[in-house]
Amino acid sequence: MNAGNPYEAPGSSVTEPVGGECLRDGKYVYVPSGYDLPPRCIICNEAAQMPIKERTMYWHSPWLYLLIIVNILVYALIALIVRKKTKVSPGYCADHKAARQRKINWFLVPSILLMLGGTGLMVYGPDSLGVFVFVLGFLLLIPAIIASNTIRPIRIEKSGAKYNGCKEPFLSSLK
Repeated sequence: MNAGNPYEAPGSSVTEPVGGECLRDGKYVYVPSGYDLPPRCIICNEAAQMPIKERTMYWHSPWLYLLIIVNILVYALIALIVRKKTKVSPGYCADHKAARQRKINWFLVPSILLMLGGTGLMVYGPDSLGVFVFVLGFLLLIPAIIASNTIRPIRIEKSGAKYNGCKEPFLSSLK
C-alpha cells in the first residue's frame, strides 16, 4: 500500500509463483478439494482476464460407456446417478478467450441457422427435407460443445480432481 494514499487498493505482483495447492501430474493438473486453479491463462500462462467464470464439471467412470451397448437410456440414467461433480475456474487471457469464442461461434451460428431453416421447411416445405436440415443443425452443436470445453476432468474423487487440457506453459508454472 502506498503510504501517501490510505484508500489505495492493495496490489499484487503477477510474477508471484502460481499454483498454490495445484500440482502438476505429468500432462494433468491435480486440484485438491476446496482449492481452485490459479488466475492464469491455462494455455499461455499470462494473467487471466477477469472475471473468471466458474464451471461445474461432471465425471463418471469410462466403464459406464459399455452400457450404451445395452441401451442408451439405461446408460444416461445410471450416468446421471453415479456421476461426480466439481467446480473449477479455468482462466483465459484476452487472446485465448476470444479464440475460444470464435471456435464456438464457428459452429453455433450455422447450427442455429440450419435449425431455423429446418423448422421453416417443416412448416412451409417438404417435411423430410426440413427434418434432415434440422437434425444436421442439431448435430453441429456437438463440435460447438467440444470447442467450448478446453479443460476436462480425468478423475474426480473426494480428495480432489485431475484435469486434462492445460498447456505446457501453464503446467510448467506448477509444482
